Amino acid sequence: MSESLLGILLVTLLFLLILVGLLPEVLRWLAERNVQRRQQLVQAVRRLEQELRTLSVQLDPFHSLQAPQYRRIDDEVTQLLAQVQAEREAMAAPGALPFPRVTAVHWAIQHFAAYPRDAGRILYTWQRLRDMQRMVTAGEAVLAAAHQELGRLHQMPQQFCQDSQAILQQLQQVRDRLQQERGAGVTALETWEEEYGRLRRQAVQLNQQLQATETISLEAADALGQALNEVEAALARLDQGTQQLQQARLALDETFQRSSKTFADVEARVDTTRVPEGLHLLLGLITILHEETAVLRRNTQFPQATALLADSDALIALAAEVIAAGRQVQGVLPLLADSLTPQAIATLHQQLQRSEDELADRLEQLERQPAEVLPRPLLAVLRDVQTRMQQMQVEAAALQQAERDAAQRLARDLNQATTELNRAWQALQRTLPLAEGDLLAKKYHGLLQQRREAQGRPLPLQKLVAAARELTADIVTSHDYLRLRFENLGKLVRDYPQFVSAVEQDAAQWRCLQTQVAQVKECAMGIQQVWQKVKGTGWLDETHELLDEVKQLHQRAQTAYTDLEQQLQQFDNIVAHIERTIDYVQGAAGEMMDNGRINRVLGMVDMQYDEAYRAATCEQALAALQRAESFVNGLVTGA
Repeated sequence: MSESLLGILLVTLLFLLILVGLLPEVLRWLAERNVQRRQQLVQAVRRLEQELRTLSVQLDPFHSLQAPQYRRIDDEVTQLLAQVQAEREAMAAPGALPFPRVTAVHWAIQHFAAYPRDAGRILYTWQRLRDMQRMVTAGEAVLAAAHQELGRLHQMPQQFCQDSQAILQQLQQVRDRLQQERGAGVTALETWEEEYGRLRRQAVQLNQQLQATETISLEAADALGQALNEVEAALARLDQGTQQLQQARLALDETFQRSSKTFADVEARVDTTRVPEGLHLLLGLITILHEETAVLRRNTQFPQATALLADSDALIALAAEVIAAGRQVQGVLPLLADSLTPQAIATLHQQLQRSEDELADRLEQLERQPAEVLPRPLLAVLRDVQTRMQQMQVEAAALQQAERDAAQRLARDLNQATTELNRAWQALQRTLPLAEGDLLAKKYHGLLQQRREAQGRPLPLQKLVAAARELTADIVTSHDYLRLRFENLGKLVRDYPQFVSAVEQDAAQWRCLQTQVAQVKECAMGIQQVWQKVKGTGWLDETHELLDEVKQLHQRAQTAYTDLEQQLQQFDNIVAHIERTIDYVQGAAGEMMDNGRINRVLGMVDMQYDEAYRAATCEQALAALQRAESFVNGLVTGA
């Protein structure tokens, strides 16, 4: 802790030593330096004042000159001299400043101890002298600039000569620009060319007068400068005007080329097979506007040409919409015959025709002067037509999309209906393979052909879906009926041999019943022969005819069998009565009868039986049985 305090104490003592010993010596040196700088500044101020007076005298001859080039530089030099004069007046006189002297003592501290205010005076004088030095330096710089500008005044004739040559070069640029415009087809350049010729003649004359710059007096140089200034001002206007002319022409050309290209593209999209009157008039009006624009361009009437191009661009946009709407709506018209919504397509087509007719009426009534812009009310009407054309394009696109969607949906329905149709057809073919000429086969194959032709056509697709479903139902019905007939008649055919055997067995001993048996056998043979043909015809109608023939043969066989059964039943009834009577006679009644007689009667009955069995007709057989019955009845009655 003590060491730190000791260090601080030593530093403090050192600072005090410097403050007391060194600082007063520095102030004494500064006081002597102030005296030296005072002498230097006095001399510098005198030189500044003398040079200022000299420059003012040299500038006097130029004050009366009127040429803008002289006036500009003269004003600049005058301002510079006024600035130097103001800075000089702002300077304090070096002699008016306090310059205390430190007495010749051993230590300067002794002087400042006796005159403590001298320290502040020395520092004040040092600061003011620094300010004066800066002002003198600034004044010298300004005077140097003034000298330079004064030199420019003396060299002004040479500058005028250079300016005249620059004017000639700039005039050459203007001439080149005018030639470029004429080469670009602009013809109304006489005013510009006349002004160019006038300025060139003046510029050449001035340049010739300025060639001998050493002999030109100040007054002559002033007059030449004024003339040169007038030429420069006129040239500036000419240069600016021709630049604006060229820029306007280039801008117009760019717009014109873009408009012409767009118009050519629009014309290329015109369907030559269908050009409505409104579109024809519209394209003709655009052509006229472009021709008038070219005329205005040649006459440098660029604003009017730009206005006409704006109108033509509006008409080109309208023409593009008219063409697009016509193409879009015409693209929908082929769908009319096959559309599910034909009324919407017809209405859209009517709207297109009305809009085209309105456009034609408006353009036919148009009255305008050449190069005149289109009436604003007409443009408003045309914009309304354009809006409607755009809406029709949207509606046409929506209708086309709706037709495509409907076609896709109906195509899916037709695929499903066709799948069901094919399934039904294959099932029918497995039951009865039909020939291609069969009516049902023709319908089936014809529908498949129509399906290929109806792709993308909603109405035919819709009809085909209904037709496919209807044909499927017909095929299924025909197949079910055919299969049922095959099953029933097939079972009948399979059972016929057994049926024929039963018939033969029933009528085996009766000769008169063999006719019915023959009929049954004939029908059975016919059924077998027809049945073998049934599944090989390939024709549905012929198959049903054969099945009907089988049915008819079966009915004939049944009729013969019924006749046989009825006749046989009659025979059996008589035989049964005879047998019961014989049993009765041989039984109880036989004890009272003569056996011989009975035997004779029974013999006669047997003979009648044999005669009945051998009878050629059922009537003969029935008569024989009836006689046998009467014989037996005679036994009972005793006759």
